[in-house]
Amino acid sequence: MVYASDLPLRLVTLVEGRLQSIDPRDPFYAQAIERSGFDIISYTWRDPIAAYQSGIEGVYWDLTIKVEKLRDIQRLLECGAAEDVADFMWVDCLCINQTDQTEKSEEIAKMYHYYRAARKCHILIDMDAPWDTQKIIDDLQIVGHVVSHMKGSAVTSESKLTSYMTSRLAAWATDEKWLFPMSKSDVRATGTDLGLLNCYSTCCHYVRTLFDQHYFTRVWTFEEMLLGKNITMWAVSDVRISSIGPFDTWMNLAADCMDKAVKLLEWIQGSREVIPIAVEAIIGVLEDDILELAYLKEQVNGIDGARKNIITGGPNWWVHNTQGITGVFSAIALQPRSAYNRVDVFRGLLGLFHGLFTPDEIKKLMATNDMETISFEFFKQLSVKTEHAWTRLAISSGERGQWDWIPVLANANNTSLQSTDCFAGVVDLGHLRKGGVARSRAVTGVEGAPREYMTLRLRRQDNRGFRFSFKGCNCGKKIKTGFLKSEAIPTNTHNVEITKDDTGRTLVHCAMILGAVLDPGCDLKKYREDLLKSLRLDWTITDPNAKPGGWYHRTVKGTDWYQPGIIRSHNMSVNYLFKDITECGSRLESDSTKNMVCEIRVNCGCIIVCPFSWAMEALSAVSPSLGKTTLEREEDGGILIRDGLGLVQVGDVDKGFKVVAFGGNIDGNASYAKICRRTVIDEPAFPKGAFPIGRALVPEKYSHSMLTDYAYVPIKGNGNLLISRGNPLSDYKIIGVCIDDQIANKKGLNGVSIK
Repeated sequence: MVYASDLPLRLVTLVEGRLQSIDPRDPFYAQAIERSGFDIISYTWRDPIAAYQSGIEGVYWDLTIKVEKLRDIQRLLECGAAEDVADFMWVDCLCINQTDQTEKSEEIAKMYHYYRAARKCHILIDMDAPWDTQKIIDDLQIVGHVVSHMKGSAVTSESKLTSYMTSRLAAWATDEKWLFPMSKSDVRATGTDLGLLNCYSTCCHYVRTLFDQHYFTRVWTFEEMLLGKNITMWAVSDVRISSIGPFDTWMNLAADCMDKAVKLLEWIQGSREVIPIAVEAIIGVLEDDILELAYLKEQVNGIDGARKNIITGGPNWWVHNTQGITGVFSAIALQPRSAYNRVDVFRGLLGLFHGLFTPDEIKKLMATNDMETISFEFFKQLSVKTEHAWTRLAISSGERGQWDWIPVLANANNTSLQSTDCFAGVVDLGHLRKGGVARSRAVTGVEGAPREYMTLRLRRQDNRGFRFSFKGCNCGKKIKTGFLKSEAIPTNTHNVEITKDDTGRTLVHCAMILGAVLDPGCDLKKYREDLLKSLRLDWTITDPNAKPGGWYHRTVKGTDWYQPGIIRSHNMSVNYLFKDITECGSRLESDSTKNMVCEIRVNCGCIIVCPFSWAMEALSAVSPSLGKTTLEREEDGGILIRDGLGLVQVGDVDKGFKVVAFGGNIDGNASYAKICRRTVIDEPAFPKGAFPIGRALVPEKYSHSMLTDYAYVPIKGNGNLLISRGNPLSDYKIIGVCIDDQIANKKGLNGVSIK
């Protein structure tokens, strides 16, 4: 039973086979609605079209949604009782006058109650053909059964599998579309069962394809899938609409695919004493799958954990649940989402944070298109009503006096998108005091003076492309080749296109250069592995052996890059265009950042230009690092992300940043560059002295002379906020993010006030 107080302003139903918007309190409909309830639809609008009159009775305002979506809504209603679809639906485009800002603000404030009052939620996914969810479940069970009962190199026909199992595997090997990313002949030569790999790969393909759908990239749908209950998913095509099962089932399938990928890898490796080269290619595919599926599994864990907090906590679940708040931000930041209107990155969460703003406040404070204003108001209101200071592990954006610790998104140009990666690293800074002052715990009495040794500048590029250029500071100078002999170090400025099978090996070279320059003295082999795994790059290959298991080591085996001693990066220069990279799975790669590049200049003279996501991941991979992502699993299955990603913001295009160090030798790179140049070319060149430590990222306008006292707020997990004050009696303010934790101090952890 649904109560009148929980009813929306309007509902949609079919009257004589036509859509009609009705008043659910109309006595003609009220009794039926009270008895049977109403359902709710979650879908994506896609880009708006020219305004038009729909002709639907009760919808007197102009619509900007495609007519095809209205057809899909009608087809869902036509499914009726046979598919457990209610006769009455709430759907935003037909139940909210989108042209009336007062009504829109009032309805946004009621989203929580509408979704909780609805009987069911239906998610519409654009899909050419429906998938049989139960068949995918059964096929994954086949994979699990086989790896449990058959040795990896056994002949299927001679195994102890049932006739049904052997026939299904045979069908997967011969009748089904081949989706495993190696040719059948190559797999057959390894002695690995064709049907098993294709069965596994096809199941994973369906699951990954579903979660790659446009629906899972939008902000509003994130809110809806968290608020919705009894969620059913529907495949919608031009010709039909078909149920593909409960949303919870698909989330379970994401975890099950991960489970089967791990077991399949262990099965293949465990059945062989010696791993042939061709089998290594299969292992490489499975290792990539495990990285991708692990990421997907954490996404669904985050969604599931956030849903539980909201369902069990009631409409004001967030007021006293700081861990739950962080869980919501973690879930939405792990897979960045965007909205057609950038400010909907914040407005699209107001249904989750029911009561955070009144309808009048939504209309007054959240109606602007200025990202800086709307982000400030969002976090200010959240802080005031929870009495906790909510900030980000990021550099403070402005000089506002009070409330300066609140994270603010600087406005990018008008054509830029803004995604939910702005919620990466959101943390509870501590108790909120009167006047917008945060009371926190910080390590005070930091020793040493910060000295600049590296700069970063962001800019936008017109052409999408994975480019990496590096010019060592010694290029063009002379290098010693023998007694009283020298020759010029070449400057390779010409563009080199890296294609297909050369991609992996060349990526290793780039990762090594980044490590040698950004984190000199680190374990380069570990650095490149950490960096390349975090980037999660994918590219086209022609030979499966070009990307074997552990490709980030094996592709350079037998070269100086494999077991690096001292890589003379200061003597190198490259200019690469990676033609066949199809995807970068880094958390920092989104619609907002994919056309951004970062220029890094080190005080020795080395210059790096590479994609934004590569540069920030490379900076975060320094050791000991406070930038790597850590995922803390909650008892309820949710996640808490602690990371230093998002160190700079999308709106910071054309702005600059400094990397400073509180300890070590900031001229370490420059002194080592001299050694690289003066040591005979075929002799090892070892650095002398220390490199910078206690590193922090600060804005370009930062001036040490204006500051006298430094401290840092250690964030649980990875990350420190660098703070300072001008005199012993003033409050601290956030000036940067520490990117390693080797900062000596005299006083240890103490209470501080941050303005």
